[in-house]
Amino acid sequence: FKRKFWHNFVNPAQLFINAKQIIAVSKNTKQDLINRYQIEPLKIQTIYSGLSTNYKIIPADNLRLKKNKLKYNLPERFILFLGTIEPRKNLDNLISAFKIFNQAHPDYSLIIAGKLGWKFKKILASIKLNTRIKFVNFIKDSEKRYFYNSAAMFVYPSFYEGFGFPPLEAMACGCPVITSSNSSLSETCQEAALLIDPCNINDLVQAMDILTKKENAEYWRSLGLKKAKEFNWYKTAQEVATLLKNIRLR
Repeated sequence: FKRKFWHNFVNPAQLFINAKQIIAVSKNTKQDLINRYQIEPLKIQTIYSGLSTNYKIIPADNLRLKKNKLKYNLPERFILFLGTIEPRKNLDNLISAFKIFNQAHPDYSLIIAGKLGWKFKKILASIKLNTRIKFVNFIKDSEKRYFYNSAAMFVYPSFYEGFGFPPLEAMACGCPVITSSNSSLSETCQEAALLIDPCNINDLVQAMDILTKKENAEYWRSLGLKKAKEFNWYKTAQEVATLLKNIRLR
């Protein structure tokens, strides 16, 4: 209700009409703006967001990394989801896929971490039914990198994202990624992640199984590290500055 009220109060449609230029964080978002608000394409420029330099590989013997594992009682081998707990993130299918996956790989656990969003109660109820799935409530930004560095793989089967920070953050920390082949996710992650159909549970199970093999995990890990370097705030700032300069010269 609060989000709907804010959206109506801000009146984005009128803001778009008044704006000289609009920055979209992805080509997918640009197309959404065109389709939804009938905006002239030339009025919208795509400028990708950047990643914080805090997201990086941390040595296994790092003291803070070890303390984070103890603080949250993290298992030795786990799959990580980090995002808002709400239906849009497709956690129902992730939980169902993990149940199937766990039968063949009983040594893995699933950690679902993030703040509570809308319609979260049903999701939390499903989590409580499986002892191999653990829910960690909202965690600080400063702690996220320790989760990414500790996980065996990162799974983000969201139904829709305008940009999608978590998969790229995980890549920057050297964690192999599985994510959806939709919205902006396939655009930003491209070949650096295992892309799956978020509506196909078997597709998700197979992807997780692929990353249990060390050589496969290392392959996607290396691709992810390379991809994450393409997104930095310095580059973003340069593109925004150029756009503002061009607007001023018109």
